[in-house]
Amino acid sequence: MKLIANRILLLEGLNAAQKAVSQKSSIPSLEGVLLSTDEIVLKIVGYDLEFGIESRVEVNVEEQGAVVLNARMLGEIVRKLPDETVLIEVDEKLLTTIKSGLSEFTILGLDPNEFPEMPHVSEEKHLGLKQETLKDMIRQTIYATSTNETRPVLMGALFEVEENLLRVVAVDGFRMSIREEAIENTTGEEAFRFIVPGKTLNEMSKILKDDESEISLAISQKHMIARFDHCTVVSRLLEGEFMDYKKVIPAEVNTTVKFDRSEMIDSVERVSLIISEKIKNPVRCKFEFDTAKIHCKTAMGVVKDEIRVSVNGEGLEIGFNGRYMLDALKNCSEDELSLEMNTAISPMVIRPMEGTAFLYMIVPMRFKTDE
Repeated sequence: MKLIANRILLLEGLNAAQKAVSQKSSIPSLEGVLLSTDEIVLKIVGYDLEFGIESRVEVNVEEQGAVVLNARMLGEIVRKLPDETVLIEVDEKLLTTIKSGLSEFTILGLDPNEFPEMPHVSEEKHLGLKQETLKDMIRQTIYATSTNETRPVLMGALFEVEENLLRVVAVDGFRMSIREEAIENTTGEEAFRFIVPGKTLNEMSKILKDDESEISLAISQKHMIARFDHCTVVSRLLEGEFMDYKKVIPAEVNTTVKFDRSEMIDSVERVSLIISEKIKNPVRCKFEFDTAKIHCKTAMGVVKDEIRVSVNGEGLEIGFNGRYMLDALKNCSEDELSLEMNTAISPMVIRPMEGTAFLYMIVPMRFKTDE
């Protein structure tokens, strides 16, 4: 194989594919990226047997071929090269020479036949949307996916497609995030759902663009394939029954609080300054009339704060995990929000003032009356 590439474009392709490379594996090729040429295109593939990314870079190909190179080393080499162009040449013994300007590296590659083939996806269902839309939906839900391996199905986000509406749901047992968006490009009118691993969504969000360019998703029984720009992402789907999230959303509301998002964030951050990671004391909030009295007591001290709100219904005092509240508030897209509650031990629900674009639910924390 012999080719000449633009260093910046090559690095972008490597950075994308590297996100699917296994950090430690008993199979050496899984710690590398597969480089292969196809006419005027260099394909760069990273794959950890569950999640794979193929990026494509236009290059000047003088000899077709393929090789597997250590992903971390290759990325660092290309990042440090001095010139705009890069020459990559692989001989019959897989010795790979990388030249740029006056710099030259020679490293030993691996047999491309030892690199596992990514699964072929029977594209049974399709949907399409804008990259910035999917990126926002991932950002506003991914933090609520579970990290508990005893319930692996909750380590991903549920995608529901029905009547040209896409809904993404993440739950970890203590909180839930729901984000929905109207879409036009779907397969037929039949509703369908699938569960994407949190790792896949997290890595995809890093390479999705903040623009209106399209991304298409194709779904089979066990895999998802996403195509956008010069990338193709293939991921296994999580199997199992996702929780019936609609049943846990409170049907009735006794207290509704209208509040300013940035003011609440600032107040919870101030109060959380005395909370440690080892002892997760609740932030305690008392809603009455037009105020929210927010305070916390820990071994480090006591903090009291107060912000203006609008309370409709019964006054209420409730405790919550400060980090969970901040995660929800910082991922909301509106300045004014509504907080719905029933009792001090029933879930808190955050919604927009109008519409159903998002919903965040947090299970409250119990507190001692003398705190």
